[in-house]
Amino acid sequence: MLTTATATCSNAPSLELDTLTSSALFHKAHSTTRPAPTYSKPRNVKHAGEELPSTVSSPGQSFFSHYFPEPPSPQPETNWMTEAVGVIQSVTNPKINLYRMASACLIAFTLAMNDAAIGTLLPSIETHYGIGYEVVSFIFLAIAFGFILTATIAHTVYSYVGRAKTIMLGTANLAIGHMIVALAPPFPVVVVGFFFVGVGMTMILAQLNVFCSSLQNSTVLLGYFHGSYGVGGICAPLIATAMVSNGFHWSKYFWILCGLSAFNCAFSTSVFWNAEKEAHIPAPVPAATNPMPRRKVLKKSLVDTTTIATAIFIFAYQGTEVANSGWVVSFLITVREGDPTQAGYIASGFWIGITVGRFLLSHVCRRFGEIRSTFALVAGSIVFEVLVWMIPNVISNAIHTALVGLLLGPIYPCVMTVVTKVIPPQLLVSSLSVISALGSSGGAIAPFTTGVLAENHGAWVLYPVCVSLLAVMLPIWVFISRNSKNRSE
Repeated sequence: MLTTATATCSNAPSLELDTLTSSALFHKAHSTTRPAPTYSKPRNVKHAGEELPSTVSSPGQSFFSHYFPEPPSPQPETNWMTEAVGVIQSVTNPKINLYRMASACLIAFTLAMNDAAIGTLLPSIETHYGIGYEVVSFIFLAIAFGFILTATIAHTVYSYVGRAKTIMLGTANLAIGHMIVALAPPFPVVVVGFFFVGVGMTMILAQLNVFCSSLQNSTVLLGYFHGSYGVGGICAPLIATAMVSNGFHWSKYFWILCGLSAFNCAFSTSVFWNAEKEAHIPAPVPAATNPMPRRKVLKKSLVDTTTIATAIFIFAYQGTEVANSGWVVSFLITVREGDPTQAGYIASGFWIGITVGRFLLSHVCRRFGEIRSTFALVAGSIVFEVLVWMIPNVISNAIHTALVGLLLGPIYPCVMTVVTKVIPPQLLVSSLSVISALGSSGGAIAPFTTGVLAENHGAWVLYPVCVSLLAVMLPIWVFISRNSKNRSE
């Protein structure tokens, strides 16, 4: 374990801070009053070329700026881990963080290879089992059930076994679930396989979001993490469409995911094995010796207003994302009378938009401010969803679908950057588990609801559902942003 941290100024000599004996840092690490994470930094740490932000409001300040303030310029970000010990980890310090980031991105890629392929393969699954929209939608419901059930035990698992083994269990569940589906058993067993997929996703997502949020430049790193999900989303419809078009059985696709999940299990376990020690965070201990019992942590997370609001926001966000991905192919085939062999590629256009947004627009959002950017991105997404809904032209629909993806892309990284600085540190893992589970269940419940409605009314119901979800996100984000301001004061 490291015992010192070195902070460097551009015009000052190196300053060594003993993390075990420095009284200032000892009080900082053990203070019961949590500092405002958005603007404060570890004491005596200043990055080269960095100016301190002004805290004086201008008399001509706008109403919007008053209620939704942003830092005046981009700066190296801090978080609850670095606040506690004065050590600011980056993606290259320690060097193994680079491998951890690579592992996180590969896992995100695999998750998207699952999520984005389901919509493309739905027509083949329906034909194989002789079922309709309503019954096949139980795939999404099984994933949601896995999310919600695992949210109640995720913090308990982490408390006993730590981050590496929690990720290992999550990726193992993914491998088991994908293997079950790849065997093409009776449809009820396929649903069980997707339940294991939901369990695995929930165990993984909170841990990887915490890891990315704990590093310098977390908005950009979260953009890369979730951008990798977008890359998987691009590849999945292309691969699935090509396989089905060339005579492969739909279930063979899931052998690819089974292999990826098995590799992720081994790779992520090895690189995250000593993550807590290297971050100067005490390894998790059972509740008998933990200052806050597990049940109390979960209970406090469930009543924390930021956690609840963020879970609802992510529920609507991921519901919009997966509903678009899952049903746009059916919409284009049945409503727009598009070519079935080409419609799958339009779904890839949606994921190309998400990926470009997460890799490129994340930098713009960081400069403009995550809170303001999220308002603009949600509003723009509503506009383009309405255009797809109203314009009966396949080419126009393809372009606007890609633009919806472009604007949706950076939203998740922006939200995680804001809320991980607001949620109390002792609740962070538990709260992110709740957000991932309840929020991500939107990515299952919204497509399921769309399928049930489409059974009776047609696939065009996709767009009223998505526009409604996006409209709900705006007032919730107003609440989260004001809550962020209040806690930072």
